[in-house]
Amino acid sequence: MAKSKSERMKEYRARKKEKLGDKWLKMERNRVRAYYTPTDLLSNEEQDKRRSKNRKAAQKFYKKQTSDKSIQPESLSNSEPTSVDENGVSSTTSESTMTVKFPFQCDTGSGNKYKGGKKRASRALKKSYRKIETLAGENETLKRKLKTTQKRLQRLKPKSSSPKTPKSKTDVLLRQSGINPQKVPEIRKRLVYVNEEVKHAIQHSSNAKESIHKVVSGKVINRCRLKSFMQKVTSLNRQKTLSSKDMRTPKKTKLKERSERLKADVITFLSRDDNSRILPGKNDAVKVGRNKEQKRVLNDYLHNLHIKYRAESNYKISLASFCRLRPKHITLVNFASRSICLCIKHQNFSFKLRTLKNLGLSTVTSPDSFVEIYKDEKGQNGRNAARNS
Repeated sequence: MAKSKSERMKEYRARKKEKLGDKWLKMERNRVRAYYTPTDLLSNEEQDKRRSKNRKAAQKFYKKQTSDKSIQPESLSNSEPTSVDENGVSSTTSESTMTVKFPFQCDTGSGNKYKGGKKRASRALKKSYRKIETLAGENETLKRKLKTTQKRLQRLKPKSSSPKTPKSKTDVLLRQSGINPQKVPEIRKRLVYVNEEVKHAIQHSSNAKESIHKVVSGKVINRCRLKSFMQKVTSLNRQKTLSSKDMRTPKKTKLKERSERLKADVITFLSRDDNSRILPGKNDAVKVGRNKEQKRVLNDYLHNLHIKYRAESNYKISLASFCRLRPKHITLVNFASRSICLCIKHQNFSFKLRTLKNLGLSTVTSPDSFVEIYKDEKGQNGRNAARNS
């Protein structure tokens, strides 16, 4: 009977193993590893198949391990010789020893049975843990000693008895000079007054720096040769003069003053009745800062008002600056708006111009601008002929 393919492969593997031994097994492992696909790269179905196969193999291996550890007592052979003693009692004798294997199981201490190999803890890891615990204890001890030493040092330091009030400062100064403060009460009062005034001027005065600097740079201090002494007391540089930038009071520059005057002039010009009209409604008010201003509407476009302002005023201002200085409560002109007082004919004409602009046939909405662009040439020629005649 012919052999199957599996039987032939089994015989082939047996021959290779006998011939090459472990070398052939190593070659086979490398060959299988070459076309092995990791589990992450497989599809979900293939992953489930591989995992179920691995679980079955693990269960089979575990059952085999447990079965090998079962009790396998060696039975006595029936051919062993029997002996009969004097009383007629027979007994079997055997020269070979009987070996009995029991599956002793170790307890891990946590209640679970020990099933795997014994776990060996790393000695280096244990040593490092012990070292960390030792160093942590030493660190706590050193911190405690440091706090104790700091407290002892604070107790050993003498309490500072420096004077804090003007009177105590004056008394200390007089005693250092060999004078009893009680014997010279007038001098003591004057020194106390001077100390108190200097302290108050430095701490509370708004212009303390400027006022003290005037005293330091005065002629009296220079004549009495007290510049260095005043420098120590007030901590001011005696080389500074009143003309330095630090001592000057902030003043508005000419450019800023001119810009403010220009802004006020432009607002006044735009608020005139011939340039804008005020809206009568109660709700026609705009909040400017903390106050409310009644809204005004310009009677003409800003570029026309700019030309008018340049003709009336002496200020030279650009159109951009003129538009930027327009206040919030003065709105731009709109000829198609009902807030502008115009007759029905002009109002209808404004609506027509707006429609033409929406259709793309015109570029302006102001009747005046439209008339200037599209003038009646025949009427203009007739008027010119009448003037010439």
